[in-house]
Amino acid sequence: MLAIKSARHHLLHHAAARAAAIGGVARTTPRLLRVASYSSSSTSVAPLDAVVIGCYQRATPHTSSSSSEATTPSSSESKDTPTSSSTSTSLAPLSLDLLTATAFAVNDRTNNALFSQLEHANFSGRLGDVRVLYPLPDEDVADPTAVPARVAVVGLGPRPDSAAPKVPEHAAWEQARLATAVGIKALQETGAKRVGIETFADSPRAVAEGAVLAQYKFDHLKTAVAGAVSGNSGALGSTVTAGDTSPLDVYLLSRTGIPTNDTHTASTARPAPATTYTTGAAIAASQNFARHLMELPANLLTPRAFADTAAREMAGLPHVSVRVHDEAWVLARGMHAFHAVAKGSKEPLRFVAIEYRGRDVVGREVAAANNSDGTTADVDADNNASSTETAIEARAAHTDIVLVGKGVTFDAGGISIKPSAGMGMMKGDMGGAAVVLAVTQAAARLSLPINLVTLIPLCENMPSSSAVKPGDVVRAANGLTIEVDNTDAEGRLLLADALYHGVTAYRPRTAVIDVATLTGAMDVALGRAYTGVFATHTRLWDALDAAGRRAGDPVWRMPFHPTYLAAMQSSVADLKNAGDRSAGACTAAAFLYQFIRPAVPSKTALAVTADPSSGDWVGCSGTGAAWAHIDMAGVMHNPKAENAMSPAGMTGRPTRMLIEALRVLGESKKE
Repeated sequence: MLAIKSARHHLLHHAAARAAAIGGVARTTPRLLRVASYSSSSTSVAPLDAVVIGCYQRATPHTSSSSSEATTPSSSESKDTPTSSSTSTSLAPLSLDLLTATAFAVNDRTNNALFSQLEHANFSGRLGDVRVLYPLPDEDVADPTAVPARVAVVGLGPRPDSAAPKVPEHAAWEQARLATAVGIKALQETGAKRVGIETFADSPRAVAEGAVLAQYKFDHLKTAVAGAVSGNSGALGSTVTAGDTSPLDVYLLSRTGIPTNDTHTASTARPAPATTYTTGAAIAASQNFARHLMELPANLLTPRAFADTAAREMAGLPHVSVRVHDEAWVLARGMHAFHAVAKGSKEPLRFVAIEYRGRDVVGREVAAANNSDGTTADVDADNNASSTETAIEARAAHTDIVLVGKGVTFDAGGISIKPSAGMGMMKGDMGGAAVVLAVTQAAARLSLPINLVTLIPLCENMPSSSAVKPGDVVRAANGLTIEVDNTDAEGRLLLADALYHGVTAYRPRTAVIDVATLTGAMDVALGRAYTGVFATHTRLWDALDAAGRRAGDPVWRMPFHPTYLAAMQSSVADLKNAGDRSAGACTAAAFLYQFIRPAVPSKTALAVTADPSSGDWVGCSGTGAAWAHIDMAGVMHNPKAENAMSPAGMTGRPTRMLIEALRVLGESKKE
């Protein structure tokens, strides 16, 4: 015991010497912090069993601590085991000034034991590095719970240099997300339940996104997991909602290392503030919801099951209405392109229409339409909805944005059947539908000030004696005829009718945006780094691009050109649904553009006339809707883990980008 006390006093002297040598917050931190408690008596927060804190990167002979470049380990690199001995000898000594203010405060409570353990853990401080340590509290601390049993120290990369240019906000937020996610992943393996997290980059929202995204996993169909779906029940099983995707109880830590209850205090502001923990948690939970839908097997998530899930998930949200339409409704509106795809499956198609009225521009009309509890959630699955259609038309001019999501719940390719290898991945061909549903749910939960309509055509693409055949000709809702050259180019047929319905029935004031896993060519062009976007107006593109950077979900603009449409010309119809191998993503976008407006079957009507330099919104009553086509095929799935936020499997991208875009566009449209 005497030896232990002697060692502790030596360690304290060592820490004091180091603290005296450094400046800033760390040196002036009062010793009173050592007796501050995590208990509810001082913070109204019960004791934590783990915290996540940060440390900047150690210098190497070739890299100074103020370098502008951070090294991120690959997804296959171990995050909680020491690196090689060669790396160890190349690292400069760890110093207390590399700890953040919060980390320094936590270390102070342990009488520098945390720092000592970190020194011997071969911790580099690179972004993505993590060590879970088990320090003992300072013997002077009156409350033993003042130091949690587990401390995850995460690398933050090089310490910012005051002389260097300031790190852009979006880059700092992404580092905060990654650091948080790495720490949460490491602590999950230890059984931690109540976790305090340092507010990295001073962004509660980024911390929340990293924490919630890191906790996602799809395992509820395994029999070993409680609540798993019975193998012969045929039931859909539980869905992931924004409220239950974060099993850990998470609190933010102040600079003094004290947990606050900010993450558990619901904001009364409407719309929800853009930078709060609550906002970040809701945004990340929506991406997890999209992931969950995309991972569900096609026998559990049929078109009917998806429609039922959409109605259930949106029920009770304020200013939301949900209508589910059937085959008769689709045919009555001339959507023969969509119907042609669905003919090969015994599963009946569905067409889901969701309205969210977050911007009250029609005054008492909206108030009269609301239920007494302030909600308008309802499901209309029959075809006797003339009064409903009239109400929609009366409010159509007040729609800001129309979202359209491709909802092929399984794509076998139809008669042009796909190769068997990897065909199981086609359960995710409804990724566009999953994304727009999740985005709409988030918009309502966050009370975004925007009027939004979301349209989701749902069906399967299967081969059978009743399936559409190569060479068949169908007429789309806007009057153009389409030769079905390849039944595996089915997504554009669904989108063609849904886009036209959205433009003509709702007349969006700002834009119509479709999201689809449309072409393998987009995967070839951009891979998994960027989501491809075709945008007819620069102002719309700028909004999506800025949203992607802020959300850490980047997009890349793809080109329009009249020559791309030439590949879609047919000798027997106005258009054909597939071109040659060249520029497959671009020719598909050129095809879709023909359904943004009523068409006259002539060459002039088939021209791509978008002016990429136009900075103004062009409503549907003008020359055509401002339109963005988002081809998410490349980012649909990760074959292996990208990082702690993005494991192997379906990604749910670009959900966060679209939510941020709606927030910005909603703010710009306030009246």
